[in-house]
Amino acid sequence: MTAPVTVAIPTRNRPEYLRDALASVLAQTWQDFVVFVSDNASAHDARDVVAEFKDPRITVRRHDQSLSMADNWRCAFLTPRTPYVATLQDDDHWSPEHLKNAMDCLLANDRAVLYSNALEHYDEKGPFEMQLAPGYEELREPKTFTPKETFAVWLRRHSMQLSTTVFRRSVLDRVEWGPKNNLLSLDILFIAMAAMQGEWILDPRCTAFYRHHSQSLSAKRDLWVKYAAQGNYAIRAVTLFAMREGCFDEEMLLRAMAEWPLTQRAGLVVAYSAMDADPALKAFAAKILARFPEILTSKETSRHCRIAARAGSWYLGLADVLNRGRAAWWPIGHRPAGELA
Repeated sequence: MTAPVTVAIPTRNRPEYLRDALASVLAQTWQDFVVFVSDNASAHDARDVVAEFKDPRITVRRHDQSLSMADNWRCAFLTPRTPYVATLQDDDHWSPEHLKNAMDCLLANDRAVLYSNALEHYDEKGPFEMQLAPGYEELREPKTFTPKETFAVWLRRHSMQLSTTVFRRSVLDRVEWGPKNNLLSLDILFIAMAAMQGEWILDPRCTAFYRHHSQSLSAKRDLWVKYAAQGNYAIRAVTLFAMREGCFDEEMLLRAMAEWPLTQRAGLVVAYSAMDADPALKAFAAKILARFPEILTSKETSRHCRIAARAGSWYLGLADVLNRGRAAWWPIGHRPAGELA
């Protein structure tokens, strides 16, 4: 009988970390799985690492020519045909209960399409942060969210980390993968689109661990400005997806925003006001400003918002363009949804 879940691991040039990741998978209390490793032309062939484990459940696809990170992720996550796909980055790891917790939750709910859980961040000095969805830090047992609720939680903060997620495989065929040069917001883009196709289960139990190290993208300070530009793109793309899916509840979102930090509301206004944004997004930005006019006057918000208070709201359409210029990033082309070509 085919295993119900594939553990998908994209990798490139991290043999020691990959070894740790695979060891944590093979140590799971839930043993009914297969593993698929997509090796992006690593200098150290991932097949050599996999061979050390002598476990026939692990297969490797090696790409001899270097792919973009996005295309390697697409291969890792879209190739499996099992009912569920658990995603693990090659430099992260799980505790032994991770898959059992996830599969118990998903198999008990026919409407659930995504599971994610609390994530511990650590580096060579030890753990330094526990991450869960904002507003749910005191959660003590798994909670299920409807698509509308999921979008509101995601919009406040992109709370679904890749190494915690287990997807229903069928929803991955409909997610959009964004521009060909998108790198830093790729996971927050497609995870959110998958989650809004059904119910999302958030588990406060921490069984996933995010390793910070010198090769981590999050450690490269010169990329932070690109995070902002690409993150704004993701906010626009996911919001349009939510509108198409019927997950966008304007009044519910405005009520929820009253509890958010002012800086987060201001960030949404800038993202939605971009010159090339869909008119529906620009209209929603105007409604956010009408509900929270202090966005343009408070010292807590961005310089762009304070300039707009003096120059006029037209300036907000320019703000996101200026951010992209500073980041030297503009979306180029798109990867289609659906299966691999």
